[in-house]
Amino acid sequence: MDKNRESLFRKEALDTYSRPDQTDQLIRQPGIRSWIGLAGILILLIVIVFWFFSGTLAVKVYGEGIIVQNSSDTVSILFVPIEDGKLVKPGMEVQVSPVTLEQEEYASVSGIVTGVSSWPVSQNNMSEILHHDDLPAYFVKRIGPDPFVVYVTLNHDPDNPEEYDWSDSVNYPPKIEDGTPCSGKITIRSIKPETLIFPWMNSIVP
Repeated sequence: MDKNRESLFRKEALDTYSRPDQTDQLIRQPGIRSWIGLAGILILLIVIVFWFFSGTLAVKVYGEGIIVQNSSDTVSILFVPIEDGKLVKPGMEVQVSPVTLEQEEYASVSGIVTGVSSWPVSQNNMSEILHHDDLPAYFVKRIGPDPFVVYVTLNHDPDNPEEYDWSDSVNYPPKIEDGTPCSGKITIRSIKPETLIFPWMNSIVP
């Protein structure tokens, strides 16, 4: 019986190697679409690696407030959470978004930090700054108690000084009224993406 089984296995092995339909099959080559897809993936990886080592990420803090107008310029008064206030310095760039406008259509207005309170302010101080008794409670609820006050001067369009420097505008931007509520994103610093994964590179990356 063992001999019969051995003969059977040998016959099956010989049949497997002797079948012409299996030995003369051509190896299928990748088509042009496969090569295009592979090239696209390779290009994407190269772009990601290039950005990873040469790009920058902006670290921002958030604030809310109102826009006020005076005789010389337009200023946004922002209230920034107490834990972030000490990070804000004069000269930092800001993107101010009036909440009464469609952000997708008008985006934001660029500005520069021109002043920061030395200490957190109370709700009574906020009332004096805003000349309003009810708004401070709203901002405290949104931002938290004892925020820092940040003063931002809005930039004007260098090609049209009568208009603000909008980051993007599809239609003609409307006039910003005095007392318009707004939000602001303050860029406090820029970092290299690789330092998020390799923190020790902070000491060698300028």
